[in-house]
Amino acid sequence: GCPHTAIREDASMNLAAVEALSEKFGNLDLIFVESGGDNLSA
Repeated sequence: GCPHTAIREDASMNLAAVEALSEKFGNLDLIFVESGGDNLSA
């Protein structure tokens, strides 16, 4: 089975990247963060 979502990954790197993009590009309405470590078709 799948691990519990609370322990699946450390989101701190994603949150830091979102903050950096927000600072760089300003008035963003939406930022997509794609998972890269799993089968995305599942």
